Amino acid sequence: MLKNVVVALLAAASLILFPLSYSYASDSDAILKVLIKKGIISEAEYKDIMGELKDKHSAEEKEAKAEQQTHVPDNATNGADKIPEFLRGLGISGNVTMVGQATIGNKRNTPPGGDVTAGNIRAQIDVARPLGDDGTLFFRTQMGAGKGLKGTDRLSSFWGINDTAADSDSYVWIREAWYEHKFLDKKVALTVGKLDITRYFDTNAVANDENSQFLASGFVNNMAVEFPGYTAGTRLTISPVELIDVSLGWQPGDSSWDNIFNRPFLIAEVGLKPKINELQGNYRIYGWTNQIDHTEILDPTVTTDKGYGLGLSLDQQLTNYLTVFGRAGYQSPKIYNYDVALSGGLGLSGKIWQRDEDMLGIAYGTSMLSRDYKQALALQDIAGRNEHRVEAYYNVALNKYVVVGPDYQFITNALGYSDFKNVSVTGLRARIVF
Repeated sequence: MLKNVVVALLAAASLILFPLSYSYASDSDAILKVLIKKGIISEAEYKDIMGELKDKHSAEEKEAKAEQQTHVPDNATNGADKIPEFLRGLGISGNVTMVGQATIGNKRNTPPGGDVTAGNIRAQIDVARPLGDDGTLFFRTQMGAGKGLKGTDRLSSFWGINDTAADSDSYVWIREAWYEHKFLDKKVALTVGKLDITRYFDTNAVANDENSQFLASGFVNNMAVEFPGYTAGTRLTISPVELIDVSLGWQPGDSSWDNIFNRPFLIAEVGLKPKINELQGNYRIYGWTNQIDHTEILDPTVTTDKGYGLGLSLDQQLTNYLTVFGRAGYQSPKIYNYDVALSGGLGLSGKIWQRDEDMLGIAYGTSMLSRDYKQALALQDIAGRNEHRVEAYYNVALNKYVVVGPDYQFITNALGYSDFKNVSVTGLRARIVF
């Protein structure tokens, strides 16, 4: 019994002394060998104790090396500290869209007559930076080349043909630059700056983006709303509950930066966002007025009329693959060539045929001529008829960055002319996102 106690105490003493410095190993070894000679411990017990000492030392050496490798000196700077404060949280994204189109059947129309081909390219770079917990600063720079079919006088329509094309052969400009702040637990959002006001009003889940959805302007936004261009503006949205949004918007009616508070464009919208069996729906109704001076169609001496109108935009998921949409708009019949615009269609996800990122879109729209415009055409011996438009596109996702696909449009009674021969517009669109 006494022997066992002595062995335990000596072993413990060796284990305590040995880690302090590797030089203590020789002392422990000497002590243990004396114990062997005295017959207090056996050779086997000696080897066991020395093995434990060596294993403990090896483990502590590894731990010390690991700590040394991961230790950051007090005066060192890590990678995050090297990033300037104003760049932290900065988000940059963008896309490039290229479109080529050709008309079929337009040579039968005189004037202008003749089939044409045209293309354009457009790039956007978005920069967003959070400012505190409730603020966001946003810039969108846009650049491009080519007018597309907008650049020819051989084909015109109320409904538009290619909303990615501009009115200039080459351009670089700041499309949007605004600050947004959220209040009251993010239930109120205020945006001020250079706005694309259609970002907030008349939106639609499957018919609102010319880069990836329908190309015709009338399927991107309601054709019966006289939206200003990208200019100074303010948007206020109040969301008292998750189901409802109430939004107010203001911009100069003529898109000018001169006398911006004179003759404004004003819009108010109520949006409902119900979910039925987890299928999202969005229903928006709005009223607007554009206070710039307008000339009456039948009486050019009257030049002070104001524009006004009502609109509806809705989209509803019917299944996880299928979403339908609809739009309706009414505007002042005395100053606009058409007083009613209607459109509807669907977006069908490629998931249904095992192409998860592909998308098929089909839409129909019409511009219904106002009575005054029909009378004006009749004075020129032209029978006025409503313009109609059909568009279909298919997006093929090559990967998560590149999408290509065909686009087809069919136009009847362009600009309300009954003698306008039907025209097809075939197109190919490619989009790269980054």
